Formats: sequence, C-alpha cells, structure tokens
Amino acid sequence: MLTIADRIEISTGVKPGWEVRKIARHLGRDPGVISREIRRNRNADGTYRAVGACQLVCVSGVVTGRG
Repeated sequence: MLTIADRIEISTGVKPGWEVRKIARHLGRDPGVISREIRRNRNADGTYRAVGACQLVCVSGVVTGRG
C-alpha cells in the first residue's frame, strides 16, 4: 500500500515528466504499482495530485490488492 509520502513523491515525479519506471526506481517500487496509482487516481484533466489521490484512497478506507 502506498503512503501519502509515496503519493507526494509520485506527484513530484510526474510534474517534470519522469517516466513511470524512473519514479518506481526512485521509490523502490514495482513500475506496475506506480502506473496503476497514476491511472486510478488522476483528475478529470489527466493530472495526478497526491492530495486528491489520498482523499480517494486514504480517507475512504478503500484498500485494494492482496491481503
């Protein structure tokens, strides 16, 4: 599960146009995790924002994946 700190780092990486693999390497995560996070939690205009992602996932208590 990604933390808010992870989501902030993703947001910081997406803004300057980093590729998903570069963000994943930076965070020590699988590229698929980063790709899914961006795809599932981007805004209507296609941008990814950590705060919006956390509101969708953290506050709602939605947990997906294995476990």
